[in-house]
Amino acid sequence: MAESLRRKLTTLMSADAAGYSRLMEHDEPGTLARLKDYRATMGGFVARHRGRVVNTAGDSLLAEFDSVVEAVLCAVEIQRELGSRNAALDAGEQMRFRIGINLGDVMVEGSDLFGEGVNIAARLQGLAEPGGLCISGTAYDQVHGKLSLSYDFMGPQAMKNIAEAVPVYRVRLEEMPVDAGGGGAEPPPPCPPAWPCAPLETESWREDAVSAQRIYRLFILSLVFALFALIAGAAGDRDALRASFWHSPHGKIEGDAAFTENSSFAGKIGGRATVAPGVTAKIAGDVEGDLVLGPQAVAEVAGKIEGDVINYGGVLRLRGKLEGTMRNLPAETYDGPPAAQTSAGSGGDTADSATAADSAPRKKGRLATLAGYAAALLGLAFVITLLAGVVLAFVNRGGEGEEGSWLDSHYRFQIRTFWIGALATAAGVVSAVLGVGLIVLALLPFWLLIRCLRGLRFLQQGRPHPKPGSWLLG
Repeated sequence: MAESLRRKLTTLMSADAAGYSRLMEHDEPGTLARLKDYRATMGGFVARHRGRVVNTAGDSLLAEFDSVVEAVLCAVEIQRELGSRNAALDAGEQMRFRIGINLGDVMVEGSDLFGEGVNIAARLQGLAEPGGLCISGTAYDQVHGKLSLSYDFMGPQAMKNIAEAVPVYRVRLEEMPVDAGGGGAEPPPPCPPAWPCAPLETESWREDAVSAQRIYRLFILSLVFALFALIAGAAGDRDALRASFWHSPHGKIEGDAAFTENSSFAGKIGGRATVAPGVTAKIAGDVEGDLVLGPQAVAEVAGKIEGDVINYGGVLRLRGKLEGTMRNLPAETYDGPPAAQTSAGSGGDTADSATAADSAPRKKGRLATLAGYAAALLGLAFVITLLAGVVLAFVNRGGEGEEGSWLDSHYRFQIRTFWIGALATAAGVVSAVLGVGLIVLALLPFWLLIRCLRGLRFLQQGRPHPKPGSWLLG
């Protein structure tokens, strides 16, 4: 025997659709859809009774249980549920399953089972009537007297490729009380065809489910940080926040302003802005008047220019909107302030007014700067919690067995949530300077909350996530 094989004693349940070929000949699409639906329901009952589906080849199903009692109860509930569904269908559309249960020795290779124990379960299923259940003598010895069921002894039955005859018992399903073995309970919801049902109340299930639940809670915690970051950002002055981004002086100039040396400014200029010849000025904010460019001057404006641009041979790099017109004039006609002079107001306001305007919002600017730092720290906490969650999802995904398979749908959903959230956050932060990204950042926490709450609901129901690849709300 190969080293990879091992043996164990286990309970096998084999089920097969009676008259499947006839049903397929009559209505292929309808029969296939009903087979998937019925088999998903059977998988739900198997999971409820702490079993696992081993194989679903063709129109059959093979499941394994640690307990013979649980296997028989599972089979009884399956036949009662499918029987009630078939009763609502025409006779030619009814799909009834034969079920056989055996307690025997099997060989195990990976998640597959082989050997005489499996073969006997399949032969017992063949002896059962459509909608019926047959069990072997070894299984009967374990359930006799433990369940409110009646049995008919069918005697030793010769089976193909089985050396000795096997004692067989037919379970009288028609005489079973409604409350026998919990047969009156509502069936569990069927699992999506692509995902096995969650095994209930096992140590490995609880441990893995707690890991997935912890990730959802980390994501929810991250959105709390995101909300506080938005509140802190909104509490600050927009011009001061821009100044923090540009690392430049900030404030608001009520009148005109002149840039006579290389400098940068974040805020609003209430009048005309003049850039002296050969000077480079970076302005993060709106210019309510005209922008005058001296010869060889360079103006980089991230904001709105409400007036005209009067260009005497300079260069304008605009990341915003020009509401006026662009007028190009000869360089020799420039009559503004020369370079290397102190910046001063032209027109009605002087340098003193510009200085006063700069000092007036100084206190407010400090508060806005603190708010900006708080927003940055909370934003960092938002990113860290999201990263912790997605790392846990990557570590836990790809688990073995059915627990790993159904939980993988949640881990995939969580990983997808992280990447969408990260992309949306990056886009929002980059465009927040112009105000466009604030809408994205404001909607992102609510999107994340809805996705996490929906995922938690499926997880707490012991169900795989039905749409792990969703980009919207899941």
